[in-house]
Amino acid sequence: MPNVLRFQTPPGRSSLAAPAQQASESVKTELLDPQLLTRLIELQTEAKGEVKRVVSLLDLLVSHVGKAASRIADPDTKKTIVHELVLIEEALQLARKMAMDL
Repeated sequence: MPNVLRFQTPPGRSSLAAPAQQASESVKTELLDPQLLTRLIELQTEAKGEVKRVVSLLDLLVSHVGKAASRIADPDTKKTIVHELVLIEEALQLARKMAMDL
């Protein structure tokens, strides 16, 4: 094909993979460090606890908003809040399932 141009790889482009590979090897070596691995496990455990705590707090919040919504006199406002609560409850159900998989 006469109208196809061949592009050359810019100098230094092929050497970009080498630093990434070296960084990956460095991370692997660091993760083998027992102190670092222990700290990583501690942080994961803390994060899992925080996620579960937040899901519980959101669950409590939805419950309180639902009770408050039942006292609203305006039917349109009440309908809007209940609709939003249903959506939030669906998202919260998914979050509960995901939190259990952590």
